[in-house]
Amino acid sequence: MYGCESLVELPGLEHLTHLKRLEFKGCLKLKKFPELPDNFSDLDLSHAEIEEVPDSIQHHVGLRNLRLRNSMLENVSSNISKLESLGMLDLGGCKSLKTLSELPLYLWCLNADGCTSLGKVSFTCPFVAIFT
Repeated sequence: MYGCESLVELPGLEHLTHLKRLEFKGCLKLKKFPELPDNFSDLDLSHAEIEEVPDSIQHHVGLRNLRLRNSMLENVSSNISKLESLGMLDLGGCKSLKTLSELPLYLWCLNADGCTSLGKVSFTCPFVAIFT
């Protein structure tokens, strides 16, 4: 769906067990990050008014690509670090975003272009054993 300007909330999507990609780009009134089944690999919520990536993001274990470009994002839960499959995170243009803490270790693409308030970015570090 693109440009669904009146959409305020997504309904329960648990029954969509075979759907892999979900695009709600340009849904200007969509403010809440949707609760999704864990089979989604690609989620695009760009140009929406999403303000927060909640702690429940950790349950989306199959998520590979997450786009929140030009959203109203202020906070990304540190639980995003538990998404070992997440390879691409697009937060470009999220002007209110201040901190990105504990990003996934295997993230290969992070776009934070235009995040003018962003002051800190940190990645999860694996446990390192040192033997002497």
